[in-house]
Amino acid sequence: MLPAWATVAIALGGAAIGAAGGILGAERISKRAYRSAERGLTHETTEAWRALLIETCRALSDAWLEFRWLLYPPSRKFGDFDAEAKDRLGPLGTTCAQTVAKARLVFGLDSEAGAAAAAVDQRIAELKDAHAAFLLEAHLAIRPEILWQPKDFA
Repeated sequence: MLPAWATVAIALGGAAIGAAGGILGAERISKRAYRSAERGLTHETTEAWRALLIETCRALSDAWLEFRWLLYPPSRKFGDFDAEAKDRLGPLGTTCAQTVAKARLVFGLDSEAGAAAAAVDQRIAELKDAHAAFLLEAHLAIRPEILWQPKDFA
């Protein structure tokens, strides 16, 4: 039989070992849970950012193509630049400017995508300048009673 103090020492030792094991196990589990939660949050953030980048690129591409195809057929004599097309020109130019600005903000002004967005903006301005005489002629054909103002096509 053991003395009383030895029984107490063994009981306290066993409790200390059990407590230390429980603390270390809980710490390991909490670290693992933290890392898992952190990875999940990083993944969700990355996916949201990637979706924003893709949506921005798609919007810029769509705006550019719509603007280009609005001007292309009439300028090549494949169709008429009618009142409906003229009415679409102003809002479409605004949409293009907004998507270019969004792309430059999302991707950064100094990034390759930002430079590409600036190039698209420059190309839209060139198309508008190149087609200024065509737009004036179309405007006079559609609405001769309304004097043409440069701001109409800005």
